[in-house]
Amino acid sequence: MEKTYNIPVADGAKPVKAELDLVNNRVIVTYEGEFTPKDGNICVLVGHPKCVFIYNENGWHKTSFYIGINSGGELFIDGFSRGRAMAGDDPCRLATPEEAQRLFDALKKEGKRWNAEKKRIEDIPKPFDIKKGDVFRCIKNSKMVGEGWIAYVEGRIYISEHDGCITDERGSYRHEWTYSAVEYFVKLGSLNNG
Repeated sequence: MEKTYNIPVADGAKPVKAELDLVNNRVIVTYEGEFTPKDGNICVLVGHPKCVFIYNENGWHKTSFYIGINSGGELFIDGFSRGRAMAGDDPCRLATPEEAQRLFDALKKEGKRWNAEKKRIEDIPKPFDIKKGDVFRCIKNSKMVGEGWIAYVEGRIYISEHDGCITDERGSYRHEWTYSAVEYFVKLGSLNNG
């Protein structure tokens, strides 16, 4: 069986050689010069591909992180402004999508997610139950998938006319909201509360 792996290469880094380590089931890539991660890069420790972290440039080491997972699957969420380090100044490289997914899966288990734009860890919003008569304020425009028209307009108030759906601009109630509703609406209350 033959398998090909694409290993991401940082800007300016030039791979010099790759070695196959059959004992530890890994590929060791040697680069010309030294890889220097950028703030927010998802990296792994060279020689320890199960140690995945998101690099924090404010730390003292080149393996300082915002969040990281060790080879045993333990998740570390850094609460210090200067950043802790995965392994001092051990060499690291960019993570493959599969390696990065391991970190994101561990975060999700804890009810967290990484916001790459704001470079911070956030709680995953919990879905709310939508019942007939519930009142919502739209906090972000939402286009109807595949049709392009705006179904919900930021700032407007919407009332659910049926369980599981927030009635849209055209009066449609044939679509359901689940987890994504919390990204577009704030629940204000219910018309059924007395």
